[in-house]
Amino acid sequence: MAVSSQPVSISYSTDGIATSYAFPYYFCAKTDLFVQYTDSLGNVTNPLFNSAYTVQGTLDPHLNTYANGGTVVFAVPLAAAGTLLIIRQTPLIQPAVFEPQDPFESGSFEAQLDRQMLSLQELWAAFTRG
Repeated sequence: MAVSSQPVSISYSTDGIATSYAFPYYFCAKTDLFVQYTDSLGNVTNPLFNSAYTVQGTLDPHLNTYANGGTVVFAVPLAAAGTLLIIRQTPLIQPAVFEPQDPFESGSFEAQLDRQMLSLQELWAAFTRG
């Protein structure tokens, strides 16, 4: 899948009721989503993955990524009048190994190109924030 230019983060105002927050952008792994919550007093916390929240989404079987985004789901609602920020932070690593003369599926190669593009988008977003 070609990666389009897209945001690397999304924020929501919390209402004390909702537990699910969409992250509608491409990401490689559930652990690539960084979550930050700021309460109404300005206190910032980073809820723990698989403790305070989980990430749900449909894994693309060809690319082994979450090409259509996913949803951050909290076990309990976040307090009203806060702000939830979800940021994609793709690790700057190259996890695939391609051996010489070893055929590989196009999906594996494409997923690695996509991973690099996601990292570039994140770096660009950080650079342009000032």
